[in-house]
Amino acid sequence: MENKYIKELFAIPIGLELEASVEGQKFYSSNGIKKSFMKAIGSTDRSKDIYPQIESLVMKKKLLVPCYLSKNMYGFFKHKLWGRPKIKIF
Repeated sequence: MENKYIKELFAIPIGLELEASVEGQKFYSSNGIKKSFMKAIGSTDRSKDIYPQIESLVMKKKLLVPCYLSKNMYGFFKHKLWGRPKIKIF
């Protein structure tokens, strides 16, 4: 059985703007990330039947947002190397 890996990085996190904030967690995105995400989705046979619906959710309705948790390259690499800090809930 052949191992297949998902490439996590669709686009370099440059030129990001705040897209949303959910319970204090900020999410950053850009048009370049959205276009790269759609290109990645469109390049697979598994998603070709639902590509128009995904494109509508990402580009028009903005209900599905490919994003980063950090706004710049420093935050991105810090997250990749050391992970996210633990959040104590209780």
